[in-house]
Amino acid sequence: NGEVARLMVLHHNTLAPTPYVVPRKSYHEFHDDLFPETRGDVPGVDGEGWLLGNDGYRELVSLNPASKKKQSNGQSGEIEAPSAPVEEAPEPLEENEKHRQILSHLTEGQSLYRNIEGKLSHRDYHFHGLKNVQTVFSQESNGFQIGKHYGAHLMAGSGGRLGIIDLHNPGNNNTKQLELVNQGNPVVFQWDPYSADHVIAVGSDSSLVKLWKITDMDTTPALLATSRSTVLKLSCCSTTPV
Repeated sequence: NGEVARLMVLHHNTLAPTPYVVPRKSYHEFHDDLFPETRGDVPGVDGEGWLLGNDGYRELVSLNPASKKKQSNGQSGEIEAPSAPVEEAPEPLEENEKHRQILSHLTEGQSLYRNIEGKLSHRDYHFHGLKNVQTVFSQESNGFQIGKHYGAHLMAGSGGRLGIIDLHNPGNNNTKQLELVNQGNPVVFQWDPYSADHVIAVGSDSSLVKLWKITDMDTTPALLATSRSTVLKLSCCSTTPV
């Protein structure tokens, strides 16, 4: 349908998806200018090599569903394992040029597309009944974070709570919202994009950092680890692929 981006807009008690679509006369065929080749899911270097300082580059893969289907139908017998990446191999010139063009557009505040339309999704796709959404928070806090499957937002009141939203189940969330209770008020929190599990790191104003694992909306979240930061005030939280 030409959707190239989606914003999740958090209101007082509602989360509203807002897709951005590049209009085209027809969406029956694949538009490679809207969905260019992107980095695949095969890592260019493993965790041990990354710790040793090695660099690797992931191969580009097509986003065309027809191409993936053709590859799937054409495979037979054993699948050849990807070759090991060459350490410190420079990117091809064409890739550097693509990156330069993208960065130039971002720094100039221009869109890569000539026309793009953002429109609030239908009410059926909204998440209603969110409880105690914190609408006022410190400048250091990110306030709201989206992961692959779940979203997390600050909750008003005591207890340093985070509300968890299942992004695959829109509708009334009055009875199916999880809460993470932290010691101190959460300042920064970040979903782990590298983990197959749904793990979120939460840093509070008491310098504690907690790792939580979300299994599903019917299971109590598991506290995986707790550590204390060496700095008095946390200002950012990030993850590594190791």
